[in-house]
Amino acid sequence: MAVGPLRLLPAVDVANGLAVTHRTSAGGDAGAGISALDACLRWVEAGADWIHLVDLDAAFGRGSNAALLAQVIADLARLHPGVSVQWSGGVSSADDVERALAAGAKRVNLGAGALKDLAATTALVGRFGRHLNVCLDVSAASAAPNPAAPADPATPGAAQLAGAQRGAAQPATQPSADLATYVVHPRGQGGPVGPLEPILAALNEAGTGAYVVTDRVRDGALSGPNLPLLGALSGATSAQVIASGGVSCAGDIAALQDLAASHPNLCGVILGKALYTGQIDLKAALRP
Repeated sequence: MAVGPLRLLPAVDVANGLAVTHRTSAGGDAGAGISALDACLRWVEAGADWIHLVDLDAAFGRGSNAALLAQVIADLARLHPGVSVQWSGGVSSADDVERALAAGAKRVNLGAGALKDLAATTALVGRFGRHLNVCLDVSAASAAPNPAAPADPATPGAAQLAGAQRGAAQPATQPSADLATYVVHPRGQGGPVGPLEPILAALNEAGTGAYVVTDRVRDGALSGPNLPLLGALSGATSAQVIASGGVSCAGDIAALQDLAASHPNLCGVILGKALYTGQIDLKAALRP
Protein backbone atom coordinates (compact mmCIF):
# COMPACT_ATOMS: atom_id res chain seq x y z
CA MET A 1 0.00 0.00 0.00
CA ALA A 2 1.33 3.41 -0.88
CA VAL A 3 1.45 6.19 1.72
CA GLY A 4 1.29 9.45 -0.20
CA PRO A 5 3.97 9.08 -2.89
CA LEU A 6 5.97 6.58 -0.84
CA ARG A 7 5.38 2.83 -0.89
CA LEU A 8 6.28 0.81 2.19
CA LEU A 9 7.79 -2.63 1.50
CA PRO A 10 8.15 -4.86 4.56
CA ALA A 11 11.13 -7.19 4.22
CA VAL A 12 11.03 -10.92 4.85
CA ASP A 13 14.59 -12.30 4.96
CA VAL A 14 14.83 -16.07 4.53
CA ALA A 15 17.80 -18.08 5.81
CA ASN A 16 18.02 -21.83 6.27
CA GLY A 17 14.40 -22.18 5.17
CA LEU A 18 12.98 -19.78 7.75
CA ALA A 19 12.29 -16.06 7.97
CA VAL A 20 14.69 -14.48 10.44
CA THR A 21 13.17 -11.85 12.67
CA HIS A 22 16.06 -9.54 11.92
CA ARG A 23 19.61 -9.75 10.68
CA THR A 24 22.95 -8.12 11.14
CA SER A 25 24.33 -5.77 8.52
CA ALA A 26 26.78 -8.50 7.49
CA GLY A 27 23.92 -10.89 6.76
CA GLY A 28 24.04 -12.95 9.94
CA ASP A 29 20.83 -14.30 11.40
CA ALA A 30 19.44 -12.83 14.60
CA GLY A 31 16.33 -13.83 16.47
CA ALA A 32 14.23 -16.95 16.17
CA GLY A 33 13.27 -18.19 12.71
CA ILE A 34 9.61 -18.33 11.75
CA SER A 35 7.70 -19.59 8.72
CA ALA A 36 8.41 -17.38 5.71
CA LEU A 37 4.77 -17.50 4.68
CA ASP A 38 3.62 -16.58 8.18
CA ALA A 39 6.01 -13.63 8.19
CA CYS A 40 4.60 -12.43 4.87
CA LEU A 41 1.02 -12.88 6.03
CA ARG A 42 1.73 -10.86 9.16
CA TRP A 43 2.60 -7.83 7.08
CA VAL A 44 -0.13 -8.41 4.49
CA GLU A 45 -2.71 -8.56 7.28
CA ALA A 46 -1.31 -5.26 8.57
CA GLY A 47 -2.09 -3.72 5.18
CA ALA A 48 1.00 -4.24 3.02
CA ASP A 49 0.38 -4.76 -0.69
CA TRP A 50 4.06 -5.42 -1.49
CA ILE A 51 6.51 -7.81 0.17
CA HIS A 52 10.27 -7.53 -0.20
CA LEU A 53 11.21 -11.24 -0.13
CA VAL A 54 14.92 -11.94 0.31
CA ASP A 55 16.91 -15.13 -0.11
CA LEU A 56 19.53 -14.21 2.46
CA ASP A 57 21.57 -17.35 1.91
CA ALA A 58 21.85 -16.68 -1.82
CA ALA A 59 22.72 -13.04 -1.17
CA PHE A 60 25.73 -14.05 0.90
CA GLY A 61 26.75 -17.04 -1.20
CA ARG A 62 25.96 -19.77 1.30
CA GLY A 63 23.03 -21.60 -0.29
CA SER A 64 19.63 -21.10 -1.88
CA ASN A 65 16.02 -20.85 -0.75
CA ALA A 66 14.68 -20.31 -4.26
CA ALA A 67 12.21 -23.19 -4.14
CA LEU A 68 10.82 -21.94 -0.84
CA LEU A 69 10.49 -18.38 -2.12
CA ALA A 70 8.61 -19.67 -5.16
CA GLN A 71 6.23 -21.59 -2.92
CA VAL A 72 5.66 -18.55 -0.71
CA ILE A 73 4.79 -16.46 -3.76
CA ALA A 74 2.36 -19.14 -4.96
CA ASP A 75 0.71 -19.30 -1.54
CA LEU A 76 0.43 -15.53 -1.33
CA ALA A 77 -1.14 -15.40 -4.80
CA ARG A 78 -3.72 -17.94 -3.67
CA LEU A 79 -4.48 -16.30 -0.34
CA HIS A 80 -4.05 -12.63 -1.26
CA PRO A 81 -4.04 -12.21 -5.03
CA GLY A 82 -3.61 -8.43 -4.78
CA VAL A 83 -0.22 -8.66 -3.08
CA SER A 84 2.94 -8.22 -5.16
CA VAL A 85 6.39 -9.60 -4.36
CA GLN A 86 9.79 -8.07 -4.98
CA TRP A 87 12.37 -10.91 -5.11
CA SER A 88 15.87 -10.18 -3.86
CA GLY A 89 19.04 -12.00 -2.92
CA GLY A 90 21.72 -13.61 -5.07
CA VAL A 91 20.28 -12.46 -8.41
CA SER A 92 23.16 -11.98 -10.85
CA SER A 93 22.16 -13.49 -14.21
CA ALA A 94 19.38 -13.70 -16.76
CA ASP A 95 18.57 -17.21 -15.53
CA ASP A 96 18.15 -15.89 -11.98
CA VAL A 97 15.80 -13.14 -13.15
CA GLU A 98 13.77 -15.51 -15.32
CA ARG A 99 13.39 -17.99 -12.46
CA ALA A 100 12.11 -15.30 -10.11
CA LEU A 101 9.67 -13.91 -12.66
CA ALA A 102 8.46 -17.40 -13.55
CA ALA A 103 7.76 -17.97 -9.84
CA GLY A 104 5.42 -14.97 -9.88
CA ALA A 105 7.59 -12.12 -8.61
CA LYS A 106 6.50 -8.76 -10.01
CA ARG A 107 9.91 -7.13 -9.61
CA VAL A 108 13.37 -8.66 -9.24
CA ASN A 109 16.36 -6.99 -7.62
CA LEU A 110 19.63 -7.49 -9.47
CA GLY A 111 22.38 -7.73 -6.86
CA ALA A 112 25.04 -5.03 -6.78
CA GLY A 113 27.67 -7.72 -7.35
CA ALA A 114 26.42 -8.01 -10.94
CA LEU A 115 27.78 -4.52 -11.56
CA LYS A 116 31.27 -6.02 -11.77
CA ASP A 117 30.26 -6.72 -15.38
CA LEU A 118 28.56 -3.48 -16.32
CA ALA A 119 28.01 -4.47 -19.95
CA ALA A 120 26.17 -7.62 -18.90
CA THR A 121 24.11 -5.62 -16.43
CA THR A 122 23.02 -3.06 -19.01
CA ALA A 123 22.05 -5.95 -21.31
CA LEU A 124 19.84 -7.34 -18.53
CA VAL A 125 18.27 -3.91 -18.08
CA GLY A 126 17.42 -3.84 -21.77
CA ARG A 127 16.02 -7.35 -21.69
CA PHE A 128 13.85 -7.20 -18.55
CA GLY A 129 12.91 -3.53 -18.43
CA ARG A 130 10.52 -2.48 -15.70
CA HIS A 131 10.60 -5.92 -14.08
CA LEU A 132 14.22 -5.36 -13.00
CA ASN A 133 15.51 -3.18 -10.16
CA VAL A 134 19.25 -2.61 -9.89
CA CYS A 135 20.68 -2.65 -6.37
CA LEU A 136 23.18 0.05 -5.52
CA ASP A 137 24.90 -0.95 -2.28
CA VAL A 138 27.17 1.98 -1.56
CA SER A 139 29.63 3.26 0.99
CA ALA A 140 31.70 6.39 1.33
CA ALA A 141 34.97 5.96 -0.54
CA SER A 142 36.88 6.66 2.68
CA ALA A 143 34.79 4.29 4.81
CA ALA A 144 36.27 1.12 6.25
CA PRO A 145 35.14 -2.01 4.37
CA ASN A 146 33.42 -3.46 7.45
CA PRO A 147 29.66 -2.88 6.84
CA ALA A 148 28.93 -3.57 10.50
CA ALA A 149 31.07 -0.66 11.69
CA PRO A 150 29.06 2.06 13.45
CA ALA A 151 28.27 5.17 11.49
CA ASP A 152 30.29 8.28 12.21
CA PRO A 153 28.07 10.27 14.60
CA ALA A 154 28.99 13.44 12.70
CA THR A 155 27.45 12.22 9.46
CA PRO A 156 23.92 13.40 8.61
CA GLY A 157 21.36 10.85 9.75
CA ALA A 158 23.55 8.80 12.05
CA ALA A 159 23.49 11.56 14.62
CA GLN A 160 19.71 11.30 14.78
CA LEU A 161 19.71 7.81 16.32
CA ALA A 162 18.59 9.04 19.70
CA GLY A 163 15.97 11.28 18.12
CA ALA A 164 14.85 8.50 15.79
CA GLN A 165 14.29 6.21 18.75
CA ARG A 166 11.95 8.87 20.12
CA GLY A 167 10.09 8.86 16.80
CA ALA A 168 11.38 12.26 15.74
CA ALA A 169 11.68 12.94 12.03
CA GLN A 170 14.98 14.00 10.59
CA PRO A 171 15.12 17.62 9.46
CA ALA A 172 13.29 18.23 6.18
CA THR A 173 16.21 20.24 4.80
CA GLN A 174 19.32 18.11 4.38
CA PRO A 175 22.73 18.92 2.93
CA SER A 176 23.20 17.30 -0.45
CA ALA A 177 25.65 14.41 -0.71
CA ASP A 178 28.45 14.45 -3.27
CA LEU A 179 27.95 11.25 -5.26
CA ALA A 180 31.61 11.41 -6.28
CA THR A 181 32.52 10.45 -2.71
CA TYR A 182 30.68 7.10 -2.91
CA VAL A 183 31.63 3.72 -4.30
CA VAL A 184 29.44 0.75 -5.17
CA HIS A 185 30.34 -1.90 -2.60
CA PRO A 186 28.20 -5.08 -2.71
CA ARG A 187 27.33 -6.63 0.63
CA GLY A 188 28.87 -10.05 1.19
CA GLN A 189 30.61 -10.17 -2.18
CA GLY A 190 34.12 -8.86 -1.74
CA GLY A 191 35.42 -5.35 -2.21
CA PRO A 192 34.10 -2.27 -4.00
CA VAL A 193 33.09 -2.51 -7.66
CA GLY A 194 33.98 1.07 -8.54
CA PRO A 195 32.94 4.73 -8.19
CA LEU A 196 29.20 5.30 -8.01
CA GLU A 197 28.91 8.21 -10.46
CA PRO A 198 30.12 6.53 -13.69
CA ILE A 199 28.24 3.33 -12.85
CA LEU A 200 25.05 5.31 -12.29
CA ALA A 201 25.58 7.22 -15.54
CA ALA A 202 25.96 3.99 -17.52
CA LEU A 203 22.87 2.48 -15.92
CA ASN A 204 20.87 5.64 -16.61
CA GLU A 205 21.99 5.56 -20.23
CA ALA A 206 20.82 1.94 -20.47
CA GLY A 207 17.36 2.94 -19.30
CA THR A 208 17.33 1.40 -15.82
CA GLY A 209 13.81 1.73 -14.43
CA ALA A 210 14.47 1.53 -10.70
CA TYR A 211 17.28 1.47 -8.17
CA VAL A 212 17.31 0.03 -4.66
CA VAL A 213 19.78 2.19 -2.76
CA THR A 214 21.44 0.93 0.42
CA ASP A 215 24.04 2.73 2.50
CA ARG A 216 26.05 -0.23 3.78
CA VAL A 217 26.99 1.46 7.05
CA ARG A 218 23.36 2.04 7.96
CA ASP A 219 21.96 -1.31 6.86
CA GLY A 220 20.66 -3.12 9.95
CA ALA A 221 22.01 -0.37 12.23
CA LEU A 222 18.72 1.50 12.90
CA SER A 223 20.68 4.76 12.50
CA GLY A 224 18.30 6.54 10.13
CA PRO A 225 18.28 6.67 6.32
CA ASN A 226 20.99 8.59 4.51
CA LEU A 227 18.78 11.42 3.28
CA PRO A 228 21.54 13.45 1.59
CA LEU A 229 22.59 10.40 -0.45
CA LEU A 230 19.02 9.54 -1.39
CA GLY A 231 18.28 13.11 -2.38
CA ALA A 232 21.41 13.44 -4.50
CA LEU A 233 20.91 10.12 -6.22
CA SER A 234 17.21 10.78 -6.89
CA GLY A 235 18.24 14.08 -8.44
CA ALA A 236 20.78 12.36 -10.69
CA THR A 237 18.33 9.97 -12.36
CA SER A 238 14.83 9.85 -13.77
CA ALA A 239 14.48 6.24 -12.61
CA GLN A 240 12.50 5.27 -9.55
CA VAL A 241 14.48 5.10 -6.32
CA ILE A 242 13.69 2.76 -3.42
CA ALA A 243 15.41 3.52 -0.12
CA SER A 244 16.84 0.71 1.97
CA GLY A 245 18.74 0.60 5.23
CA GLY A 246 18.68 2.44 8.54
CA VAL A 247 14.95 3.19 8.87
CA SER A 248 14.17 2.91 12.56
CA CYS A 249 10.93 4.71 13.34
CA ALA A 250 7.88 6.53 12.02
CA GLY A 251 9.88 9.75 12.03
CA ASP A 252 12.32 8.29 9.52
CA ILE A 253 9.42 7.38 7.24
CA ALA A 254 8.07 10.92 7.57
CA ALA A 255 11.49 12.33 6.66
CA LEU A 256 11.57 10.17 3.54
CA GLN A 257 8.06 11.32 2.63
CA ASP A 258 9.22 14.93 2.95
CA LEU A 259 12.19 14.18 0.70
CA ALA A 260 9.90 12.47 -1.82
CA ALA A 261 7.81 15.64 -2.03
CA SER A 262 10.74 17.34 -3.76
CA HIS A 263 12.10 14.16 -5.39
CA PRO A 264 8.99 12.39 -6.74
CA ASN A 265 11.00 9.51 -8.18
CA LEU A 266 11.84 8.49 -4.59
CA CYS A 267 8.91 6.12 -4.55
CA GLY A 268 9.47 3.49 -1.87
CA VAL A 269 11.25 2.36 1.26
CA ILE A 270 12.13 -1.13 2.45
CA LEU A 271 11.39 -1.71 6.13
CA GLY A 272 13.28 -4.43 7.94
CA LYS A 273 14.70 -4.71 11.42
CA ALA A 274 12.56 -1.95 12.94
CA LEU A 275 9.39 -3.87 12.08
CA TYR A 276 10.57 -6.95 13.94
CA THR A 277 11.83 -5.04 16.98
CA GLY A 278 8.52 -3.19 17.21
CA GLN A 279 10.02 0.25 16.60
CA ILE A 280 7.71 0.63 13.59
CA ASP A 281 4.04 -0.37 13.69
CA LEU A 282 3.30 -1.17 10.05
CA LYS A 283 -0.47 -0.84 10.40
CA ALA A 284 -0.06 2.61 11.91
CA ALA A 285 2.54 3.61 9.31
CA LEU A 286 0.15 2.65 6.52
CA ARG A 287 -2.74 4.57 8.02
CA PRO A 288 -3.68 7.61 5.86
